[in-house]
Amino acid sequence: MKEYAAFYEKQTAFLKRLKNPAKVLSITYKVLTIAVAAIYLAGLIIAAFGVFGSPLPTLFSLLLPPAVAVIVVTLLRMAIPRKRPYEEEGGGITPLVKKERKSNSFPSRHTACAFVIGVTLCSVALWLGLPVLALGALLAYVRFLCGFHYPTDLIGGALIGATFGVAAFFLPLLFI
Repeated sequence: MKEYAAFYEKQTAFLKRLKNPAKVLSITYKVLTIAVAAIYLAGLIIAAFGVFGSPLPTLFSLLLPPAVAVIVVTLLRMAIPRKRPYEEEGGGITPLVKKERKSNSFPSRHTACAFVIGVTLCSVALWLGLPVLALGALLAYVRFLCGFHYPTDLIGGALIGATFGVAAFFLPLLFI
């Protein structure tokens, strides 16, 4: 655990030179989360108008994978009560952003959501999905910098989200 604390300190050293790194990080992860949601909503609205093909199958393929992914991630978090980095005894980190929430670190729900939305949107429009994937990667890194997750929490969330997102490429076939 001491190695992780040293790694975290090294990764966050540049932020500690800022006047208020906690505020910068808090605002950043909130803005990134809102940006992902806004792009997703825009994609849903565009799909409802039939721009990507028949609206019903398209909306079904854009809504179902994220919904299922959120449920699966939530169940995994209950089944795997992994402590957050700042909760570890004898070597936990001092996070840059204070958070009261305990446990439920693995997998990262924010990251899983961003990646399932990004891959799902890629199934209909790369120009919508790729920016969400980039925002999702940045969101994951910011949540690490905040001290909320271990890198493995974030990688797990990204892999789960991307895996469920791939379903969006195949769901429209059910309507053929």
